[in-house]
Amino acid sequence: MMYPNYRIDGSTRYILFQLVQKCLDLNLENFSFCYDQEGVYFYLTEHEDYWQLEIKQPDAGTTDLFQIQDDSISYKGSTRKE
Repeated sequence: MMYPNYRIDGSTRYILFQLVQKCLDLNLENFSFCYDQEGVYFYLTEHEDYWQLEIKQPDAGTTDLFQIQDDSISYKGSTRKE
């Protein structure tokens, strides 16, 4: 079984749900931000009935994919640059 390279903690989870709601309020279809101190990039993209979340860690060469739907975040897979 695969596991994400970046663990989403409670405060990050809260921020993600708030950002999805704000994107819906503002009619934005995507949004991205960076945690500078960690060098982690987050990309939210709206799809028909869910939001896709990509978490990229360039220094580690990893990308994790998640799906945000209603009140849940589901891990979908990871890639790693060789």
